Amino acid sequence: MAKAKPTVRDIVAPVLPMDEIKKLSQKDACARFAERATVSQRAFAEMGKLHFAISASLRKGQTLYGELRKFGVKDSTISNASYASKVFDLVVKEHLTEADYDSFTFADCLATVRAMSERSKRRLTGEEVAALVKAQPGSFDTELQSIYETGLTVEEAEAQAKAEAERRAREEAAAKAEAAAKTEQAKQAAIAAALQREREQQEAAAAAAATATVPSAGAKPQAPPSELPQSAKAAPVAGAAAPNPPPPAAPAKPPVIAAVPPMIVETPPAAPEPDKEEPSPAPANVTAMPANPDAALVDVLNALDEILVAASDFSPDARKSVLAKLNECTAFLAEQLEVTSAA
Repeated sequence: MAKAKPTVRDIVAPVLPMDEIKKLSQKDACARFAERATVSQRAFAEMGKLHFAISASLRKGQTLYGELRKFGVKDSTISNASYASKVFDLVVKEHLTEADYDSFTFADCLATVRAMSERSKRRLTGEEVAALVKAQPGSFDTELQSIYETGLTVEEAEAQAKAEAERRAREEAAAKAEAAAKTEQAKQAAIAAALQREREQQEAAAAAAATATVPSAGAKPQAPPSELPQSAKAAPVAGAAAPNPPPPAAPAKPPVIAAVPPMIVETPPAAPEPDKEEPSPAPANVTAMPANPDAALVDVLNALDEILVAASDFSPDARKSVLAKLNECTAFLAEQLEVTSAA
């Protein structure tokens, strides 16, 4: 009876059990790990060479997977070794030395094959891979991975990312500046509109004041300033300092009542005396009161309310004009009251 062919598990020593590993000190465990890493890396590099050699020696009807399966090798192990076999082809084509190849790990071989594949963002040639390996022997796998994913080396990718970040920062700054400029323009436009409205209000107030000072047709001319009643001349302006009191007037001469005794005796008390001095005339722009003054009181008060409301929007000069006119009316009414009281 023929003996069965030995498998890989029959040839290689079994894996160290965990119970044995726990008995190792930390230093011994680290040393064994480094030893196994070196063995594994070298075993992988050797597996790549074996994969390359077996593939070249296959005869008609034979396959690499078929031959290695006879020895219990898994398909995943054969597939992983194929990456190392493809990299060893660079040694055959004299792009790399065999010593360079012997130091490659599985990650190094995978990054090299991917950077040279059609899926790479920038497909490298064997010469370009060899130049990169010699230029950066300690980090060429990272460079190859970056080229596969972005088409750029790590340095180029970082520079591009920096430039992109600066570009976005400039665009954001420009957008903020544009928004601030628009806000300022809107603010200035609002200020200009407010000033325009204020000018229009001042012009309207000036026009209204000019219209109010023109006497209507048939109105009695206004007395000149020198002929205005003393109470109107002395009417104080709101907020102004009180003027010095005038000097005492000379005693008035007693009226010569004896000259016309019949007129004084026969005149009713409520009627004014015919020869008594008449009060100063009313301002030209003051409308004469109707026969029943109380009937027009509501209209007069409403008119004063409208003047007060409108004056709140007037300019300071326009308000002074309104105040002067009100003082003039006040003085006139006060004089009328004095005349009535004297009668």
